[in-house]
Amino acid sequence: MQVWLLVASLALVLCAVTLALFQAHRRLRAAAGEEQLSARELNRLRDISAFTADWQWEQDAELRFVRFFGGTISRHKVPVEHLLGHRRWEIPGLVCDPQEMATHRATVEAHQPYYDFEYGVRKPDGDFRWYVSSGRPEYDEHGNFTGYFGYARDETRRKQAELALQESEQRLATILDALPVALVVLDAAGRVQLWNAAAQRLFGVRREDIVGRSDARNAQGAMAAAVLGEHLLGHADPATVAPRSEEIRCETIRGQTLWLHVLSVALYDSNEVFSGTIRVVQDITARRNAEDKAHREHADLDEAQRIAALGSMRWAPGERLAHCSSQMITLLGLPPGEVDQPIRRLLGRINRRCRHELIAQWRALRTSGVAVEARCAVDSMSGRHLLVRGHLEVTAEREPVLRVTATDVSDLELARASANSARVLFETLFEHSPVALSLSDLDRRVLVKVNSAWRALFGIEADEAIGQSTLALGLWFDPAERDVMLETVAREGRVMQMEVHGQPRDGEPRVCELSGVQLELDGHRMFLSSVVDVSTQRALQARVESMNRELEMRVAHRSEELRAKHAELGLAMQQLVQAEKLAALGGLVAGVAHELNSPLGNTLTLASSLRQRISSFARSLEDGSLRKSTLAGFTKDAGEVAGLIEHNARRASELMANFKQVAADQTSERRRRFDLKNTIEGVVAALRPRLAHVPQKLELDLPEDVELDSYPGPLEQVITNFINNALLHAFDDRSDGHMRLSAEAVDADRVQIVFSDDGNGMAPEIMQRAFEPFFSTRVGHGGTGLGLYIVRNLIEAPLGGALSLESTLGEGTRLTVDLPRVAPIEATSPR
Repeated sequence: MQVWLLVASLALVLCAVTLALFQAHRRLRAAAGEEQLSARELNRLRDISAFTADWQWEQDAELRFVRFFGGTISRHKVPVEHLLGHRRWEIPGLVCDPQEMATHRATVEAHQPYYDFEYGVRKPDGDFRWYVSSGRPEYDEHGNFTGYFGYARDETRRKQAELALQESEQRLATILDALPVALVVLDAAGRVQLWNAAAQRLFGVRREDIVGRSDARNAQGAMAAAVLGEHLLGHADPATVAPRSEEIRCETIRGQTLWLHVLSVALYDSNEVFSGTIRVVQDITARRNAEDKAHREHADLDEAQRIAALGSMRWAPGERLAHCSSQMITLLGLPPGEVDQPIRRLLGRINRRCRHELIAQWRALRTSGVAVEARCAVDSMSGRHLLVRGHLEVTAEREPVLRVTATDVSDLELARASANSARVLFETLFEHSPVALSLSDLDRRVLVKVNSAWRALFGIEADEAIGQSTLALGLWFDPAERDVMLETVAREGRVMQMEVHGQPRDGEPRVCELSGVQLELDGHRMFLSSVVDVSTQRALQARVESMNRELEMRVAHRSEELRAKHAELGLAMQQLVQAEKLAALGGLVAGVAHELNSPLGNTLTLASSLRQRISSFARSLEDGSLRKSTLAGFTKDAGEVAGLIEHNARRASELMANFKQVAADQTSERRRRFDLKNTIEGVVAALRPRLAHVPQKLELDLPEDVELDSYPGPLEQVITNFINNALLHAFDDRSDGHMRLSAEAVDADRVQIVFSDDGNGMAPEIMQRAFEPFFSTRVGHGGTGLGLYIVRNLIEAPLGGALSLESTLGEGTRLTVDLPRVAPIEATSPR
């Protein structure tokens, strides 16, 4: 209705504009009298007509169309060319009521004006147009009829809308009466406005007895009266906007239970004012009974399908909904719930490519009856694949029904996809490999497949090579090499880098390396081989070998000179290292000598005193003046002197033993088990004389019972070098300073030794070169540049540890040694 109103409004506007133009034209003619309009006025009229929705036309004295013009024709490309040269009643494809056309013809032949004549024209290309035309006769200055001038407009869209509306209204009336459900329309007061045939049959009330009424006094039967009064003709609630659906259970006068479904929809006019209610009533007794039975059967079927992981679906082609089992809903990745799903939604869960294939098979099923079987991917994160099978059944009502089952084959599809990917990958790698590859059938001795590199090498296309033997193709410069190759493959199952001589189709023989392996494919013995052209490589190899021989002679001579120089340098290095060790040992000897001086001097003094007492005792014994008290005093003094001599002798013996152990360790570098604390304290004891003459103090923090299976000599030399290096470089002429030597067991396998001082520290550029041989900041002042170099080599080589250095200029230096408790078995001697 709204479309028709819009079209009518547009038509009225067009008529108004046309009439205004026509009146303007008449006023212009009246103002000019019998004179011609000026060119300026005509142009203005044409300009105005360019903005109207109509166009103008002219007919000659014989009433034939001779001209069309106007803005609408050019802007909207109105197809009027087929009208030129024709009288209106002679136009090909004319559609018009014959009586109306006869009246129109009589009017124009009488040279009378006419208005809003409507007719249709079907063009040769099938296009159909409706035109509305108005015109008036034209005369010359002598009063002779010269033709018609008029206005026209294209009313095709309006006419089509009117016809469609009429057809729709007729169709709606037919459909409403053909509906199998009762349809009732009430106005705002509750009066019946529509009562279709199904309502008459269901309630037993004729249309003419109920339309316009709001009660059911003529209804027959208790069921009809109750339902009409309570649920159908009751006052509608204007506040209810959403459709209201309810199922009503009622009893007939015979005691039969009936189920009715009532759907109520409130109606509102264009001003949002409540205007009535539509109610649809359907007898659903059979459906409710069938639903109860189907619900029980469906529950049993769902349980069976859940156990079997099988989904099913039933769909009548052309229907919007399809009935699915719960398992089918699950397989398609839809939320559980409603089993009647839109078929578009179900198909939308299938991958697009698979969906097109499935739909094509369903269409073929309807025409040819061939059962559907397709593998489909489900659009979900699960990556599920289904095997879908379907067949067409015909119900008792002769209606086709498509029954579909779906089985989850994701695991099988995944395996197939993996195999297919592997096959595609093999094909791609085989064809595009830069190495010449071929696949041969060993049983038939023919080629099965060759790649692009093989074809380029031998100059033979695949069509010519496949199915032929390499011998027949003449690819062997020496056929005996082929026999050797086949024997090797038969014996070992493979051949590796066998040098053969191939013969390309066009060209000289080529030296090639042949490699291949025997495979079993589908019960056939196959041979996958690669051929690498090494002709250029062999030529280059011969040239390189010649150059190498010449180079080797030159290098040998130069190497001999370098070895001599290196031997001299190595000897000098060893001498310097040994001198450094001996220097450390010399310092150790000096310290030990100083330590031995006290006990040995004391022993000598005590021995001299004892000898004097013995001489005095001997004189007393000879002259007979020996008394008992003298003897007792002599015995007491002798015992004390002997004890002191023994104590000093033992002290000297211990110092000598310690010196011997340290000296032996540092010179022999033998491996043994030793206590970490005792070993370090022994080294420090040997250095006490030097430490006693410097203001700097050394603090020890060593753990008890930490035993190492390692090389004590290199470790003792490391500790000695740490202390000597600090005294030489860290403090200069300072009168204070502190050094700290600590150790700890990091775990059961490693120990860490840290030596630190608060001396001068090092600049970054000095610290980077601290371990380089012969680098020292004290050259000429006692520094050789080998101290830390020797330390690092001792720690890394025989001891198997690691050394790290941290230093800040003006704050001090920290050396950290990380050692294994058990030194490496194959330790090398320090350099």
